[in-house]
Amino acid sequence: MSEFRDYGPVPWWCFGGVVEKKEMLRQFQLFQDADIDEFFIYAGYGLYDPDFLSEQWFDMVDFIIKEAKKRGMHVWIYDDLNWPSGTAGGIFPRNFPEYRIKSIRQSLFTLIPGEVFANSGTDKLLRVYIRPTDEPNGKWTRVELVDNIYVNDTGKEVTLQCFHISVASGMPPSLGCMGTRSTWNQRGICDLLNPKAVRAWMSCIHDKYYERFKDECGKTLRGFFYDEPTSIPGYGNIPYTDGLDKEFEQRYGYSYFDHLTEFYEDSPGSEKFRYEFWTFVSDHLAISFSKTIADWCAERHLESTGHCVYEEIRDQNYRLFFSGNIPKLQSFQQIPAMDMLCDNTPFHLGKGHPWYGKTIEAAHGFIFTAKQVTSTGRYSGAKRVLAEAMGVCNPNAPARRVKIVWDWLTGAGVSMFNLNSLAYSLKGFAKRSSSNESFFQPWFRQYKYMTAFIRETSKVATGRLQAKVAVLDPETTIRTFTWDTGQHVRTIPPKANVSKAVLGAMVALMEAHIDQELIFEDILAASYVSDGVIHAPNSAFEVLILPKAVVLTDEVADKVREFYSGGGKVYCIEERPSRTPDNLPHEFSDMPLVEPEELPALIRRFIKFPYTIEGTGELYTALRDCDGVPTLFLANMGEGPADVKVKTDGLPTPVVAKLTGDDIPWQLQGNEIHLEPYQSIFLRYGQTCENQTPPITWGPRRKAVSTISGPWKYDISKPNNAYPIYEVGLAPNEEKDDINKVQLWLPCTWDGCHDLEFAPKESPYYWLRSTFSVEDESVLKGLSLLFEDGEAARVFVNGKEIPLEKGEKDYYMWTYEVVKLDISSAAKMGINTLEILCNTSYWNALEKKTIFGMNYIEPFVLHGNFATALGDKVVKLRKMPETLALGDIAKQGFPWLLADVNYHLTIDGDKATALELPDIGEATVDVTLNGESLGTKMWDPFRFELAGKLRPGKNELIVTIPTNWGNFYPRGYAGRRVTLTPIGLMVPPELG
Repeated sequence: MSEFRDYGPVPWWCFGGVVEKKEMLRQFQLFQDADIDEFFIYAGYGLYDPDFLSEQWFDMVDFIIKEAKKRGMHVWIYDDLNWPSGTAGGIFPRNFPEYRIKSIRQSLFTLIPGEVFANSGTDKLLRVYIRPTDEPNGKWTRVELVDNIYVNDTGKEVTLQCFHISVASGMPPSLGCMGTRSTWNQRGICDLLNPKAVRAWMSCIHDKYYERFKDECGKTLRGFFYDEPTSIPGYGNIPYTDGLDKEFEQRYGYSYFDHLTEFYEDSPGSEKFRYEFWTFVSDHLAISFSKTIADWCAERHLESTGHCVYEEIRDQNYRLFFSGNIPKLQSFQQIPAMDMLCDNTPFHLGKGHPWYGKTIEAAHGFIFTAKQVTSTGRYSGAKRVLAEAMGVCNPNAPARRVKIVWDWLTGAGVSMFNLNSLAYSLKGFAKRSSSNESFFQPWFRQYKYMTAFIRETSKVATGRLQAKVAVLDPETTIRTFTWDTGQHVRTIPPKANVSKAVLGAMVALMEAHIDQELIFEDILAASYVSDGVIHAPNSAFEVLILPKAVVLTDEVADKVREFYSGGGKVYCIEERPSRTPDNLPHEFSDMPLVEPEELPALIRRFIKFPYTIEGTGELYTALRDCDGVPTLFLANMGEGPADVKVKTDGLPTPVVAKLTGDDIPWQLQGNEIHLEPYQSIFLRYGQTCENQTPPITWGPRRKAVSTISGPWKYDISKPNNAYPIYEVGLAPNEEKDDINKVQLWLPCTWDGCHDLEFAPKESPYYWLRSTFSVEDESVLKGLSLLFEDGEAARVFVNGKEIPLEKGEKDYYMWTYEVVKLDISSAAKMGINTLEILCNTSYWNALEKKTIFGMNYIEPFVLHGNFATALGDKVVKLRKMPETLALGDIAKQGFPWLLADVNYHLTIDGDKATALELPDIGEATVDVTLNGESLGTKMWDPFRFELAGKLRPGKNELIVTIPTNWGNFYPRGYAGRRVTLTPIGLMVPPELG
């Protein structure tokens, strides 16, 4: 039993396929080899056995918890199937139909003069309004239906607007109700505005876990994760639950049913209503859902974590409609959390799918997203803040992209790294729902170095940020001015759009290295002010920035005025506060209105900060109090080096420096800092250490004394792969065994995409046909076909059937269920034919279909000792090259290699002190010298110590570069095409 180590990564262990103890034990060992001590149990798409939440499922969980306990590991529970939370894998809507989510829906009709509208619905309409069609900005007039009928007797064409309560049974199936053996695309999700409904949903999940594992709660079992809860079932809906209207009327003295048109357009007096409604619903959702879960967890010594949907301020309207007040929900959690898809930073968008947009403003938005949760954790006293990170990242994104994302999240104060995800299996369509971090990545064997980096940075991120500047999250303005501009329309009404002002202020501070926090209106109202300082929980702010906070409640306005009058500095962006939600005036004309770029200089005139940064480069910085030690974190977010001077005033000396991910601290001399791309560093003030010498990776690239030119001898750790170009053919079911009966052939791309979706009931089998060329006798020895177990029914090479029972199973490649079938006995020199009868996937059935397209064949891959090329219409298998030259290995015969490439280099003499690999493409590297390891590098700079390690004469270097799973199968999330990334010694290695 090992001792548990906190602060390391906490991935989703995503279960799909048929789960077996033997494979779980193997993957347990992979966790431990990577120094990963905790994980989430996540039920995902493609789960076949055990059924989610069945007795067999809980037997599996019992095995996992017991095994984790033996190994000194911790377990968390992801609280549902897929996402969003609220379905219990379809069990909830089946068992509790009365608690399905409800909403108020709007319907619009155009009636010509004399036309009759008949309410065909069974529910009584809440309200019906008309307006002349030629008066699009006119006033709505309420009308009553007589015997469920309205006759347009106005003499004009009118628009009829109807509102009714809808049980969301007709909504598209939730992602939490599809894609497993036990689901059938059930409809409905939990009404999270109803605490009784929330507890009913929890009875399907949380209570079941507690009944079985209560003795491990707070021990091996740590807590639950919720994912993207929502108060409405889709765009254009108005939140509703039974009794909500009566509670609202009791609080505010009027019915919100009388104001339903004001959700969809502005009108005189609507601001006050919208503010009151969204405040009411936001508080209701936070208490009904998040507080219910957090209280339940706390009573059982567990912790609640999880994140909301539409967290970005650039989506402020959807953020409001779907999630209400996100900081309010998060404030109840023991571990507040956020989402961070792909490999984005606030400085640059990532290289994956543009989920958030394609502009620099989209990148800038991430600083708000992170601060929203880390500031919440500061005020609530949370010890940790979590980020679900790297989801839907391109599968060939390199490890250094993981690092740069975690660098900026560390600076922002996120201290718990949840990887999305480590898939138990990548069989079938699971390959198209995976990300870049995988048990099946060749570089995953190096992951303990990433774990060490995450553990170190996460610990530092728990230290309190030394922030004196607060940026107000202008929620009252958002609630007051935001109306729904239409289904699936993301346009924000101009006077409601605070995004530019908020991000302008936050980015200006970030780029000027002024530490900041968001402050929320309820936190500000509850804070006390003395001598020009806002004393919020765990905080003391001397500057308050109001970005387009046009509307403030009296309580918040009074606090701002008290702060300003007492000597605190207030700066307004775009507009000054001017009114209350009910349009009563505020007088803030004496407060300065400035441009965001003016903020740093103005603030520095007022506040003496303990550090300033001068120089060039794109740095993310944060000064934290780490157990009484002032610790400055600097991370290079740019594509080039950063050279800066760190000037301090009031921070103690001396200073210990340590590069993240490096084991060697040293006593820093001077104040000049050089960071290569992807490098980050901690400076610990008032500390000493014996070592005065920085590590080899510190400092700019050294001038090369000599280079090691190729070509080089090499070897690979596994045989090579090649994708034949297939055609897919459908035959009549009764003729499935005769390929000559196929009447429809469709071309496939080399990675398996075609134009037709079909289900097992249409075609339980299909044929693949292809040709490949063998161009050297050496290729024939051991030539094999790789495919996933269960995909093939029959295989023919040159007309000869290859018995499937002779295949080697569990051949670890892109997933563990790969079969290796030797076809060398039937292959020949020249052109070969390959014909495969395939089983149509179980998951192609309509009732099992997920959001992922089913117009793919799974890989049937040639495997052996050959070289090949991407782009050949008939794949050619030729003799492997004797050596490798400079450049991408894909262009030298290995575009689909899934293995380690070992370059064999020779150094003459013993004078060199460093080895630099200036460019190895999108890869990681291990280096050995004369049989002794020089270490592993997962990100730049790829520089290794040689001083004192070389011997006279010849020295043998082995440079080992793992390839990338995403180059082998370059299809990202939902099947999108991914650009191949270069891997290899792209330029000569240098000796310095």
